[in-house]
Amino acid sequence: MLFRMDFTLKYKGFVSEPIYLRPSGTISLESQRDLAQQALEMYVDEEESRVVKGDDFEGRIFTHGERATLGFYGGQIFKIDLDTNMGEDHIAFLLHERFRRDHQGDNYSN
Repeated sequence: MLFRMDFTLKYKGFVSEPIYLRPSGTISLESQRDLAQQALEMYVDEEESRVVKGDDFEGRIFTHGERATLGFYGGQIFKIDLDTNMGEDHIAFLLHERFRRDHQGDNYSN
């Protein structure tokens, strides 16, 4: 089952949203949004791994560059392994790219 949160993420002209394959049950929605934002930054800046830390967790976001299409959604898969106040947590989501800025300014295209 896919789980779509109403997060719109933006970074360097890219606009995307996370489609959760395995959402978190231990951290807040705000923390999940912040982690998805970091994944978008990793995607745009071509990073494969990043150490993350919040008030109630620490861990690592990573990707192996895998891409998937699930229904209307397509994009790169990111995984997050966390140690939280409530134990270990594992999150997985598809970073669905909705728009990308073209090379002629701030115009967006699909």
